[in-house]
Amino acid sequence: MRKRIMVLDTDEERGQQIVNMINAEDHLGYLMLDTNRALSQIYNDTPDLIIMAIESERWKPFLRMLKNDTVFAHIHVLGLCDPSQIGPETSFESLPLDDFTFLPVDLSELQLRLHLAIDKAGRYLDANPLSRLPGNFSIVQAVQRHIEDNKPFAFAHLDIDSFKPFNDRYGFTRGDEVIRMSARVLVNTVRIFPEAQSFVGHIGGDDFVLIVNPTHLDAVCQQIITNFDMLASMFYDDEDRARGYIESVDRQGTPRRFPLISISIAAVLSTNHNFTHYGQYSTAANEVKKKVKQMEGSNYLVDRRCTKEEDEDKGVVH
Repeated sequence: MRKRIMVLDTDEERGQQIVNMINAEDHLGYLMLDTNRALSQIYNDTPDLIIMAIESERWKPFLRMLKNDTVFAHIHVLGLCDPSQIGPETSFESLPLDDFTFLPVDLSELQLRLHLAIDKAGRYLDANPLSRLPGNFSIVQAVQRHIEDNKPFAFAHLDIDSFKPFNDRYGFTRGDEVIRMSARVLVNTVRIFPEAQSFVGHIGGDDFVLIVNPTHLDAVCQQIITNFDMLASMFYDDEDRARGYIESVDRQGTPRRFPLISISIAAVLSTNHNFTHYGQYSTAANEVKKKVKQMEGSNYLVDRRCTKEEDEDKGVVH
């Protein structure tokens, strides 16, 4: 499968040589000359792999920030390092590379490293190929990590309403565009709330997962809904957008009118349960999702019921 590979290098000539080598391998390489533009590109269209020239201390904070981000930590980073930067005393906690090769660049060796990185990613990385968000294995790991840390968190399922009739009406290509847009909305929204320490994952299809600090749950959900609704109507033809619905058939083949796509968010609080694994959170969130999807338009619903014996039932509230 063709990979998107970012080359981050202040040496434009060298960087372009690497891009040319990548493109000759039938992958899509592109060059970024500074970290600000690179970060914006990562948030808007996440690459599968990054080749990064690390020739000064100013690159290290960018690398650490990327690897400490729960959404992007999975991206394989191959460093181009000066020999003076790597030695027996090197701490890869402060230089969190997945692999490295020395400068000056030997394109033949870099090509082999690239093949190895792509093969490793294919074997160990479960990122969704459409959204490039962490997939099911990473989601399970993230939930388990939060459980073991014993810190409060909110677990949420996100689902696009009326997505099947949209796909039936406009086809899978435009449907894929909606999925990619939704992923960007989620990533860019949690970026606004760095203190929320959020994780975003893609279960598959139009289903996503969000893990967030409970104190920021309401604000994050409200912002996701605002951003999603702002963009959703853009995917419709003028006629459908103007009348506010599309005509299609339901799962039983009965002709129906379907509203424009919206987003439903169903959340569960760790503080109200003694759950010990992902499956329990997923089951509880799915129960809440059944309720929120009955509401009109985009909504979020938080299950505040308490299953801990010492607490009373607090009910379900928006």
